[in-house]
Amino acid sequence: MANYFFRAEPNPDARDPQEMRILALRAEPYPDGLRYKIFIDLTPFKKPPNLEVTLVPEGQQEPLARVNIIEAVSENLTFVMHTRTAYSGRLSLHASLDYQEEGAIHQLTAQIGESSP
Repeated sequence: MANYFFRAEPNPDARDPQEMRILALRAEPYPDGLRYKIFIDLTPFKKPPNLEVTLVPEGQQEPLARVNIIEAVSENLTFVMHTRTAYSGRLSLHASLDYQEEGAIHQLTAQIGESSP
């Protein structure tokens, strides 16, 4: 069966799992305060990585939202994260890239929103 997600020609810049990195991580909040559009750029890969992405309020441990992506099919990911309640304070957006066999390879954090009073 053909894999339609990948290019016919392999990317010459594709990297092995140990060399993988999250190049960019950012979020755009929607006006309703319930949704965040997430953008993640990865290095080109030979083997699809797994990602865990969380939105965590400033000063807290428990995330407002969490997404797990198993075997990403693209180096440029865009998706929407939803929260149960609106949050207007500062958030941390954490992304962790891993492979089942190797464990965590790379992590990146970005800040979203205004600082709380």
